[in-house]
Amino acid sequence: MPENSLCSRIITTTRNVNVAKSCCSGFQGSVYNIQPLNEQDSKKLFLKRLFHSDSNFPTHLEEVSHAIIKKCHGFPLAIICLASLLASKSDTKDQWEQVHNSLSSVFSSQGMSDILLLSYYDLPYHLKTCLLYLSVFPEDYKIDRDELIWRWIAEGFITEVKGQTLDQVGGSYFNELINRNMIQPIDIKYDGTANACRVHDMVLNLIISISSEENFLTVVDEQGYKYLGNKIRRLSFQSNSVENDVNVVQKIMDNLSQVRSLSFFEVPEKIPPFLKFHSLSVLVLVDYDFCLGNGHIKYLGSFFQLKYLRVTSYGITQLPDQFGNLHYLQTLDIRGSGIEKFPPTVVRLHNLARLLVGNKVQLPDGIGDLQSLQVLSSARLYKPLKLVEDLRRLTKLRTLEIVLHGSDTLGAHEMGRYEEALESSLTVLGKHKIQSLEISCCDYLRDKLLDLLCCTVPNIQKLVISGNCINRPSQQMLSLVNLAHLDIYFQRIKQEDLSVLGSISTLLYLRLKLHFVPDERLCISSQQFQSLM
Repeated sequence: MPENSLCSRIITTTRNVNVAKSCCSGFQGSVYNIQPLNEQDSKKLFLKRLFHSDSNFPTHLEEVSHAIIKKCHGFPLAIICLASLLASKSDTKDQWEQVHNSLSSVFSSQGMSDILLLSYYDLPYHLKTCLLYLSVFPEDYKIDRDELIWRWIAEGFITEVKGQTLDQVGGSYFNELINRNMIQPIDIKYDGTANACRVHDMVLNLIISISSEENFLTVVDEQGYKYLGNKIRRLSFQSNSVENDVNVVQKIMDNLSQVRSLSFFEVPEKIPPFLKFHSLSVLVLVDYDFCLGNGHIKYLGSFFQLKYLRVTSYGITQLPDQFGNLHYLQTLDIRGSGIEKFPPTVVRLHNLARLLVGNKVQLPDGIGDLQSLQVLSSARLYKPLKLVEDLRRLTKLRTLEIVLHGSDTLGAHEMGRYEEALESSLTVLGKHKIQSLEISCCDYLRDKLLDLLCCTVPNIQKLVISGNCINRPSQQMLSLVNLAHLDIYFQRIKQEDLSVLGSISTLLYLRLKLHFVPDERLCISSQQFQSLM
């Protein structure tokens, strides 16, 4: 376009963020991220397309119309396609309700599917695989970013890249699917990254269809179960609607000899115990109805290929003694289960990289043997001194959540050794560049803890201190040169303390809790908190 004062513009529309950015390079272009339509604009578009007017619905169709529009989630393409479909129908409530009740087939049969297929076929092979895997999750499910990446790793979908960890590569896959508008980011953090995502209904219907055709994944949902005649490779239970048909459940379980991934988001009531699945890499048990018990996982120790295990079921209270045979296990997540104690054999899991437990779980004696650990959450031990001593052996640890104990637990005579062991272990972890530390502070250490952390973990990026409050900020906090996330509980704070916090130039996020109301007016100058988001 000629460079003149006539305000000429080229507008490019795309589902790919990288295409949008490249169109802006070399001149003063900008990217406008279109958001889904709000309820009012969705209604206006729907009415204009259907009735050539944006006036009110016919009274008898108002309720079902609102339900149909809501199902479109503000996507203009979905609204237009459905309005076009309804225009060919009579204005009877029964026909409109029939369309609403069969929206899945409507979406898959319209031009919308062809448009989404263009985006799907444009994906590189590794992203196609990762996207298809999202059909394992139920409709509207909030998919945790880390959980998804860990499952991708366990399935072998992540390709190694020199200089990057598999978690980092998986994160780039996740971001690329967002950039291409194949998944919807939610829980956006202060730095712009998403903690989780959802899959739009239209995309989900598409990938479920492709997954079924390619025998990539089999879903048991409200529509039931369709056996394709092939061995099931990945199975996702998203409904317990087959619970009264024992033969159907048994038939499904009998076809799992070569299953690689088994996910239960709903558990049939009469499900038999899990057999010896020698090819299983991923096992997810989400059970809020106490359908599962310890007997269902009695053969768990024989799942030799298992790499990812999540147990969210209070009906399961213990792991089998043979659990230590799972030498390939990388991720163990038992948050939300009834398990409070590990079998001693768990310390033989030398490939375990992520151990996620509730704060009532007693970690096994010898936790230091798990030297591949990168993530350890809610660390608590019935031998607190042994735990902090073992931490120094976990040199690959990047994320640690720990509950510190005081003299009421240890006794005054052992507190000195406990403090020395804690300082020694934190020093080792600091040298190996631990990135995230969440501490529930004991009363005994609260006046020393902050100075101790500043000396031992100067490269920490995320620091959370809860429990007993710290007295005041320390001048030494200025030595935390990489600190981006600070969540801390102080007894009191003064203006000079706020100035210390404001001088941490890398700080992006600050959550400040105070025990006492400040006794002076606190002011933040324009020179403080320069990076805070």
